[in-house]
Amino acid sequence: MDILLKNELYTCSLHEFLPVEKDRYFLLYAPLSTLSMIVTQDDLARIRDFLTQPTQDESLNEIVSALLDRTPSEEAFAKRISGMGGFENMTLLLNNICNFNCSYCYSAQGRSTAQRAETKTGYPHSTAQLDEKKLFAAIDCFIDRKRTEAPQLSLSFLGGGEPMLSWKLIEKGVAYAKKRAEKEGFEPCFKIVSNGSVSTKNIIDFIKIHHIELVVSFDILEDIQNLQRKHFDLVTKNLHDLSESGIMLTVNAVISPYNVRRQVEMVETIVRSYPKIDYLSFEPLMSLNDWSADLIDKDFYDDFIVHFLQARQLAQTHNIELSCSILRNVDCTVERYCAGEFAVCADGTVTICPCVSSPEMENYRQYVYGQITNNGKVAIDNEKLSALLDVDVHAYPMCKHCIAKWNCGGGCINTNRMETKNKKQMRCDFVRKFTTRILWDRTKEQYETDFQKSIIEIINQSDN
Repeated sequence: MDILLKNELYTCSLHEFLPVEKDRYFLLYAPLSTLSMIVTQDDLARIRDFLTQPTQDESLNEIVSALLDRTPSEEAFAKRISGMGGFENMTLLLNNICNFNCSYCYSAQGRSTAQRAETKTGYPHSTAQLDEKKLFAAIDCFIDRKRTEAPQLSLSFLGGGEPMLSWKLIEKGVAYAKKRAEKEGFEPCFKIVSNGSVSTKNIIDFIKIHHIELVVSFDILEDIQNLQRKHFDLVTKNLHDLSESGIMLTVNAVISPYNVRRQVEMVETIVRSYPKIDYLSFEPLMSLNDWSADLIDKDFYDDFIVHFLQARQLAQTHNIELSCSILRNVDCTVERYCAGEFAVCADGTVTICPCVSSPEMENYRQYVYGQITNNGKVAIDNEKLSALLDVDVHAYPMCKHCIAKWNCGGGCINTNRMETKNKKQMRCDFVRKFTTRILWDRTKEQYETDFQKSIIEIINQSDN
């Protein structure tokens, strides 16, 4: 094995980003020390030699020591969740009821049960909704000083459907959690993820009073929203009311091949129509249902990188933060893509993955590690939870020598199970390419700031 890889040091030719010789200049990345630097082929040879046989070269010793300093990663890994005591967020999947019929929905399968009913909008759904007694039992288990000493705990209201259709449960849950948190000595915070279809003055006032963060899933452009999610007019009206109210508001948009080249236009629309929204998340489509899987290919992923970065640059000029999960992970050192979840499903089961929230969904039984009984007891299978939390980047041989492994953490466990081998390879190539591009952009910016010259001038000067 290359001694660089043996020491978790990764390289990428700058030929991918600059008009330079392919094997002459490299980006050297040390993910476990969170350092990156520009090196020449000769520099790499010197570092390899030093790693093989250290010398008295003080300058080189200083560089290599910094590259091999694992303190940042050790601190990050020490925070890894290993059991119930590690959870600082609880996800409450209040129902499997939805008034939308989104093309790419991964939860729709969970609503295609024998319990199906017809809504007034004509969309089929399950009638499953979390029992109030089980909701309070979950909160009691979560907000408990005997379980954790963390100073702050967060509760997120999501759904295998639309959580705002269970608004009374949200009201009762927030009130009960705040009372419980005061008794136990915690600072609680709350988040709701919604499709934006349900909004009233009373709801907005409640969200403001309790400082609840609201994330609205909205594909921004009228034709795209109506193609992928529908109900553009309804969501637009509600989003205007919400954004004008001053609440903490984020828009999350799914990027598919239909809008991947229109991400700049999406930012322009937000700037023009919703000037008070200052945080956006654009997530690339995942192949979690047949509709999505048929659309995703390498060209889509390549287009996403190009147009996301253009949109992000535009967003920055308007003081809007545009992000995505892969970009956020570049700032993390992880062994697992997600930390693992204390997620309570509508039927009262507890799952590691909130994306799989119904017995009708594939992998549901594999991810469930607990059950809230009808008498309000929370029963946890700690052995199964431990086994689920042990699944990490080390479980996937293809991750072993990947430059993005310590940022990606092996990817989502559910996506890994659901995707075909070819789709998984395509997604891995995308994550690696996206991560490397972000690392390069940041390294380039730092060099140009430090030297007050363009990167080409810096490289040319190093040759002289």
